[in-house]
Amino acid sequence: MPLRLSHIAFSTLVLFLLCYDVSLLYLVAKKRSKKKDDTPTVYILCMTICGILNKASHLLLIDGYVISSGINGEDGYEEYRQFFGKQLSLISTWGYLTPIYFNWLMTIHRVFVVAFPTRSSVFGEFQILGYCIAIKLTWFQNKYTIYFPVSAMIVNFLLIFYMKLKMTTTSNSLIRTVTVTAVYLSIYEIGSLYIRLLPGSFDAQSSDFKDDFYFVRILTICSLNFFVYFVISKASRQAFLDFYGFFKKKQMNVVTVTMQ
Repeated sequence: MPLRLSHIAFSTLVLFLLCYDVSLLYLVAKKRSKKKDDTPTVYILCMTICGILNKASHLLLIDGYVISSGINGEDGYEEYRQFFGKQLSLISTWGYLTPIYFNWLMTIHRVFVVAFPTRSSVFGEFQILGYCIAIKLTWFQNKYTIYFPVSAMIVNFLLIFYMKLKMTTTSNSLIRTVTVTAVYLSIYEIGSLYIRLLPGSFDAQSSDFKDDFYFVRILTICSLNFFVYFVISKASRQAFLDFYGFFKKKQMNVVTVTMQ
């Protein structure tokens, strides 16, 4: 497999997103040690751990293919795949399926909060952690996966509409986050649907198109945490920048220029 620009761009972006997930996980873990019973961070912890495993497995799968093929051709890749290809495939599959189920769990959480605002104990910190751990890969049915993010998106849109009618803003930002997550996850599944429903059209495409199509689909999953917790969520972005001192450096530069 010749090394292409799209492959270099893919690996670079995934490595950057992996570094972001590790940084976000460290930030949340530090904040969790100081502040207890902060329910939303449980979801972030689970999503970042999932994201780290998923991105690392994709880097090993894609880059491992290129490196092993470059060393010993197709035989080199076959040896690499036989060595631990199944394990990496399982981890990468788990890494993109689990956020889909987490998204539905967050949707159920939001519906429960709106319907029963006084019964918060059902979705307490340890309960949510237990629900996240209980989600298994065996629940997955490839044929119907598209319905998870799409149905979650519809339910969250209805929740936002209901809360607008009731003139309440409680958990509005969290509902928007879950909705955006559902939309984002749908992109991957729409690509999967295209391959499943129109296999002849997909097979007729060039190998370069198939590679780029695969890279784009994988990037939607790999960039999920960055898009949701940095691009969309202002509070998470602000906390991230403050924690790693970006604004402090900016303020110091302004003070230095002013003094000069």
